[in-house]
Amino acid sequence: MGKVGGKPFTTIINSELLREPLDVHAPDCLKTLYTLCTNIINDPKNPKFKTLKARNPRIQTLINTRGGKDALIALGFIQIAREFEEVFIYSEKISDQKIHHLQNCGKYLLTQIESLASKTPLHDKKKEAIAGKIHQISLTLESYFCFVY
Repeated sequence: MGKVGGKPFTTIINSELLREPLDVHAPDCLKTLYTLCTNIINDPKNPKFKTLKARNPRIQTLINTRGGKDALIALGFIQIAREFEEVFIYSEKISDQKIHHLQNCGKYLLTQIESLASKTPLHDKKKEAIAGKIHQISLTLESYFCFVY
């Protein structure tokens, strides 16, 4: 899997994005990263999936959450300024190796989403919000897989 500053993708997810105390946006970030992986895997020639505007609310949440920007870069996106706007471009030429990398990242993200769903206790409002988001994400992913397969 890709690396940022010597850290592999899985380490970035574990040591940054999922580090305690868990950021309330972490489940959404996992889902966004997962969606980015599956979009490129399913339609690798579509430029819409390989160019992300930083002003997009979901991308803003991702890059402003601890570890989110590094995870995006570890997937293969690079940050550039284009026409006075910050964007993230999937920098890799799509090859079987890169598709395999994205598949591995996607599988890992799905595992982490499921893991969060199974072990998030409900002790306070923040954890309730996180648990609700995780449940919503897992329902969305279940319906996605039912549709795809």
